[in-house]
Amino acid sequence: MAGLGAPEPPNGMGETLEWQRGSTVGVAALVVVGTVVFFVVGHRGRPAPSVYSWQVWIGYAIVIAALVYSTWHPALSAGAGWVQMGARWVETRELTTLSVSRRGRKRYFLHFQDASGRRIRGYPLGAARNNPAMWNLVRAGIVESVASGQCDILPEARRILDIPLGLVANETSKRRETSEQFLACLTAAAFGVFVVVVGIDSGVDASSIQWILGGSILALGSGWLAYGSARRRWIERKRRLRK
Repeated sequence: MAGLGAPEPPNGMGETLEWQRGSTVGVAALVVVGTVVFFVVGHRGRPAPSVYSWQVWIGYAIVIAALVYSTWHPALSAGAGWVQMGARWVETRELTTLSVSRRGRKRYFLHFQDASGRRIRGYPLGAARNNPAMWNLVRAGIVESVASGQCDILPEARRILDIPLGLVANETSKRRETSEQFLACLTAAAFGVFVVVVGIDSGVDASSIQWILGGSILALGSGWLAYGSARRRWIERKRRLRK
């Protein structure tokens, strides 16, 4: 969405190309439904005056605040190389850190910081993706920052944003990714050894042989991957020392 009613762009950053606002209608509908459910449940099996006690109103306020917090967000807008949420904005081509947090099962929020120290905390990924044109602008800037090597992107953020590992140029990010892979492989190898030990301890029969074979394959495969990960870290460290 662009044009009439678009939020003002940051000074000197060109025009607002895409934007969207939080759904007021959706929030209002949730508040109405929450109000009805709250008072119907609160009134069940109780005398009517108890519904209007101060404890009930405090509970009602908490429920409504939670509904609004979980659904509403400030206006989102984007242009060529920048993204804005409410009054806060960052240059997506100049990002220095990018991380992600989660509320619930699949509600992700991005956290940006650019080279000038500007920050956006809690950028709603789901809402942004609902506007593909706007999200394409935002993601293009993120990819450019990640590929430049100046942006330290956390592994979870990279995976959620579908950014290929080979595109990550920041040394800190690459070391973090390698460390996570090494620990995952080491954990799997240790579990494989445990399975082998359990199989041996169970005695020699068809079931224990399956445990031993399965655990051996898991331990050897994971161990080999852990070795490869550690070797890459060692080579990278030698390369940095030579510079």
